[in-house]
Amino acid sequence: MTHLATLFTAIILGLRVAIANHVVRNPTQAPLLNRACFYLSGSIRRLHRPFALWQAGTLPTPRPARPGRERTPPATPHLPAGQATRCR
Repeated sequence: MTHLATLFTAIILGLRVAIANHVVRNPTQAPLLNRACFYLSGSIRRLHRPFALWQAGTLPTPRPARPGRERTPPATPHLPAGQATRCR
């Protein structure tokens, strides 16, 4: 695992410890904070899965971009001569 992934994991685990300490002092906030801890745990998994695929050389190929319609730049408004430089 790279240094960046290790640091990210350590930060997330530190946040979970801080949340757990807060829940001990304020049990009424436990449901919301438990959800936050669950989300943080998921973020670690979401980081490690693509990293493991990258290390194994099995990342899926990116999908081609969807064809979209051509975007035309917006028309510039027509101002009478001298109006664009006048400050009010």
